[in-house]
Amino acid sequence: MGILSYYFAMSIDGYIAEENDSLQWLEDFGNNEAFERSPYAYRDYYETVSSVIMGRRTYEVISRMGEYPYVDKKGYIVTNNVRYYNGSTSEPLTFLKDLDSLITEKDRCEGRMWLIGGGKLASELMRLQIIDELIITVIPKMLGSGIRWVIENDAKTEWFLRDSIQLGDVAQFQYIKK
Repeated sequence: MGILSYYFAMSIDGYIAEENDSLQWLEDFGNNEAFERSPYAYRDYYETVSSVIMGRRTYEVISRMGEYPYVDKKGYIVTNNVRYYNGSTSEPLTFLKDLDSLITEKDRCEGRMWLIGGGKLASELMRLQIIDELIITVIPKMLGSGIRWVIENDAKTEWFLRDSIQLGDVAQFQYIKK
């Protein structure tokens, strides 16, 4: 069974993107040399990932940014509108019509599955309590509005703080579901 990991950066007030899906606010922090020395540095984390998961909206945002960056990983797009794509993608992607299909893929997986993006899909996966790990980078910036890392969540889940690191004004936390 795979590990479903939600690895993301958020503002102090809990946003992962601005209202227009922009990640521009992260630019000031993305080239921080301290991040490269962190045990949760993107490059090191990415090497531990066997597959990526995202919702349709995140996939569309990534597609607008240019070339699909995860071609070396198995990819899953969760959407109830598979016909929208008509199978016309060159990336190694599987479109899943529901969360039951994703749970089946997680059960088959032998590695770490990275949930990219968040918001709606993250909320649903938290509600179902199938996210196993949170790796959160907290950026010292307030956005005031935008897309939250979890939109709504009525699940009561307990987490164990496995690790925390300070990188200047930035903090990183790794939580494991109890």
